[in-house]
Amino acid sequence: MKTHYVYKITNTKPIDERKYYIGVHSDKNSDSLSDGYMGSSKYLDEAMKDIGVEYFTKEILSTWDTREEASAEEIRLHKLIDVAGSNDYYNKHNACEEGFYTVGKVAAINIETGLVEQVTTDELKINPNLKHNTYGQVTVEDVRTGKFKNVSKEEYQSNTHYRLHSEGFVNCVDIITGITKKVAKAEFDSNENLQNPMRGKLPVIDIRTNTKINVTKEEYKKCDYYVSLTSAAPVAVLNIKTKETFLVDKEEYLSNNDLVSPLAKFKITVFNPNGENMGYFIGMKLFNAKADFSTLKIANIFKSARNKTPMFLKSKNHEFKNWYAIRETFCIK
Repeated sequence: MKTHYVYKITNTKPIDERKYYIGVHSDKNSDSLSDGYMGSSKYLDEAMKDIGVEYFTKEILSTWDTREEASAEEIRLHKLIDVAGSNDYYNKHNACEEGFYTVGKVAAINIETGLVEQVTTDELKINPNLKHNTYGQVTVEDVRTGKFKNVSKEEYQSNTHYRLHSEGFVNCVDIITGITKKVAKAEFDSNENLQNPMRGKLPVIDIRTNTKINVTKEEYKKCDYYVSLTSAAPVAVLNIKTKETFLVDKEEYLSNNDLVSPLAKFKITVFNPNGENMGYFIGMKLFNAKADFSTLKIANIFKSARNKTPMFLKSKNHEFKNWYAIRETFCIK
């Protein structure tokens, strides 16, 4: 017989204002606390991965004979507390009789109107005027109060009492449990069971698939189809004519237009305000340049292409104002 229950999850080691999640679940296991279910929220799941699932507790608020009765109680609690409007809860939406009225939708900011809208993920991807509701914000800790919140990048940079929420934290893997999580540096330094996830590994290209992976030093030495990506090594390249991957020195890579990075996924073409093609990038390599790009950060070009927005005042002399970039998938035929 199924058990239908309303539950509450509590974060005992919060890194921001969010601490709780209220949901409903049905399970064949009569012992609801041992069914292993810890919510369906992606935000809660991300927090568990960052902080460690061991810091989250689950309590059963009520049990019911039917799913309908349990759902009605969830709706009542969501409305009573307004979990969607509370900074204390991971819940992004209040449940209602029709389900979540924003099922399949996300909160987005329309940069033209400044309004927050509920849109589908597909709309968010294709509409350049829509940005995620945390667009341009960073999560910080106010060192005066110890509380975490989201602020604009400008506010963060102008206030010395803010520090990034990840500052002083490191990603690590617990070699006993195998769980990857984020902990304070002091805890990482004092706990011998916590190790850097990259410890003993090298970033390489597998020339059989042209993919970047991390392997142990022993694997790298044993397999000749792994090409090192360390700065001390020659450059791994792909010849676009022969489709072969091999090693060359950096000078040959830069001078030979048949050679590109094996990891290149996009061709990004740069245009001036008149729509004239001023050159293109494959990976980080520039081809057919008709302008001096040395004063413009490549990251700004890639950001323009990704967000489908013009580059405004991105260089000191403003020479690239209203230039723009277009991204297309790079593939070798």
